[in-house]
Amino acid sequence: MNFLAVTLNQGKIQSHHWQLSLSQPLPSVSKAWLGIRPEHFLLATADAENTLPVAVDLVEALGHETGLAVHLTTTGETLRVRLPGQQPIQRGDRLYLRPDPQHLHFFDENTGQRLEP
Repeated sequence: MNFLAVTLNQGKIQSHHWQLSLSQPLPSVSKAWLGIRPEHFLLATADAENTLPVAVDLVEALGHETGLAVHLTTTGETLRVRLPGQQPIQRGDRLYLRPDPQHLHFFDENTGQRLEP
């Protein structure tokens, strides 16, 4: 699972240079961890909402899926991504990924307890 340090505030996930909107508000906490499994990212376009800008560091073409190692272009944080099928993606490509909002996991940074809506 990928973990990103975030702040939850008034229905938004905020981190350094990006933010995502939540469909269901969570308790506002000063610091939390956002957990996203590699298979819960979707390819998006630059003008789509709730996307993360990434650069591709590694591509593993596995036939039934494409594995990626990417980093956020705004913070340098590394993510692992699995996309279905064969994708025409190469090392160095710049992409926009949208975390699937139904599969986001939040944890209180201090206690490690899962945060529920």
